[in-house]
Amino acid sequence: LHTQPLAAFLLSGDHEYACSKPSPSAWCLLCELQSLAQQAGKCSTTSPRSIVRHVRKIAPHLSPGRQEDSHDLYLAMLEAMEAIQLHEAGGKAAHPHTRTRETTLMGHIFG
Repeated sequence: LHTQPLAAFLLSGDHEYACSKPSPSAWCLLCELQSLAQQAGKCSTTSPRSIVRHVRKIAPHLSPGRQEDSHDLYLAMLEAMEAIQLHEAGGKAAHPHTRTRETTLMGHIFG
């Protein structure tokens, strides 16, 4: 949330309209980050509890409560966000080339 282009995207609400989660009650990392960014703008404190509760969906090899490498979680979150954006744009099958995948917002921001 401290990366200005990512924060601007999350605060714009663009993902909310494009989200392709199967049901309104399904969990989505970008939706959760969007909610967290909006809370951060209104409150002095925020809690990433929902993200921690769903860490196994982001990175199945990580477990809550265990000391893990934060870099692994960071990379898994970037991959998950890119996968969500690719899914919304037709899926990885529609964008098989790495060069095409680099055009997602995550590719532009984080390279």
